[in-house]
Amino acid sequence: MEKNVASKILKIAKLLYKDTNPFVSKYSWSSDYEFNLPQPILSIHSDEDFLRALFVENKDTFDEWSTMDESKVIIPVLKTYDIVTKFSGSEAVVRTYSDRVNAYSEEDLQSRLNNCDPCYDEGEEVDVEWFDRDGDWEIESIEQITEEDINRIVKKVLK
Repeated sequence: MEKNVASKILKIAKLLYKDTNPFVSKYSWSSDYEFNLPQPILSIHSDEDFLRALFVENKDTFDEWSTMDESKVIIPVLKTYDIVTKFSGSEAVVRTYSDRVNAYSEEDLQSRLNNCDPCYDEGEEVDVEWFDRDGDWEIESIEQITEEDINRIVKKVLK
């Protein structure tokens, strides 16, 4: 998006929000990305994620949105991340696995499965259905993948 278009969107948003700063939350746990977008803004540009990022990137200048010079507008850039998440808790779940195993008979296979050779959950998980889950998710790590990383990987693959 060009800065002049982004600047116009911010100006319209400032008019729609009036003096109510959408980034001031009464909840301490609230993320800057958790605010309502004015419906007229969505008719201008339908990518809600981009609009939220545009507003958040420029949140420190909210009071200036209606008069801000377009050179000061920060345009968000979509980035790629590798993430690792972890769930801790209990769950009632049905998981279905598929595997190809050599055995001398069905009885041999059943015996081997009962002795975890192979284990029941080896192979490919082909279906999962959760019935109840109680626990917490946490983010283990977030690592931004840069274009340099992608180019390096592509070069290795093409060799």
